[in-house]
Amino acid sequence: MKNNDIKFPNRKGYDYYEYHAMDTVIQHKFLQPMISEDVRKNFPYSMELGEFEAGAGFETKRDGLPSYHMNYTLSGKGILTYKEMTCDLMPGQLFWIDCSLPQHYRTDSDTGAWHHLWIHINGEQVKRYFELFLKYNKGNVVVSLPSSSICEQNMRQLLHVYSDTNDVLSDITAANLINGMMTEAITCSRKRQELSSIPAVIYQARSYLDSHYMEDLSLDTIADCFHINKYYFIRRFHSGFGQTPGDYLTSIRLHHAKELLKTTHIPVYEIGELVGFFNTSHFVTVFKKHENMTPKTYRNLWLGWKSE
Repeated sequence: MKNNDIKFPNRKGYDYYEYHAMDTVIQHKFLQPMISEDVRKNFPYSMELGEFEAGAGFETKRDGLPSYHMNYTLSGKGILTYKEMTCDLMPGQLFWIDCSLPQHYRTDSDTGAWHHLWIHINGEQVKRYFELFLKYNKGNVVVSLPSSSICEQNMRQLLHVYSDTNDVLSDITAANLINGMMTEAITCSRKRQELSSIPAVIYQARSYLDSHYMEDLSLDTIADCFHINKYYFIRRFHSGFGQTPGDYLTSIRLHHAKELLKTTHIPVYEIGELVGFFNTSHFVTVFKKHENMTPKTYRNLWLGWKSE
């Protein structure tokens, strides 16, 4: 493949620059699906995608492209420069960037090889997912994925889908696969944040809530139990898990209440007491606020569904 240096002044209202050094790509797959306007408006979609087994001279420089780029390293090593950050790209790692900003990624010169799968995606949902990814990854655009990652599988399936057909059904299938990849990137980022930033005592307190939710608990009681300041507890719990301890406790209690409503005929007031709501009126109010129906209605709907 030959090098390609492209510049599109004021293309659709934006300046777009792109340079590829492709002459050292040993093997490659490249697809550019034709996406319908309805799909573009309503779903995440692929602009182009491929697989490159690149040699030492491979590089891409880009700026001003309205898309998002996901790139998964299979073997070898790549280097990414983005927003004044330079990152190594190792096997099992994914980078996800906004292509409207200057970027430069290339094969590591010492390693001399970089095998990677990649996809350009877009859509309003993609923007919101990307913002969440940056939030949970603390602004970093590279994330390590588990050995059981679905990203490689989904990218290969996307190549297969668009190699065979290119219609609305293909686009809907692709949207589902893209959603899975974005969700995994965010989930892994969130888990890494939890592991790296949450003190052990906060994990212990959460475990305590998991096993003592049915008791009459207060923030003061829990803080005293773990010998920590109540306000420190609230702040670190919220920053690590995205909920206050009180909201987390409520969610646990409601989860167990719903299970009892679905699987038993225990009276509503007793269920409230069993899961930590010792005032029936308060239990009904909280349940309705979160589920948009009373516990009795929830039970009747579930039992009605089961009997159909």
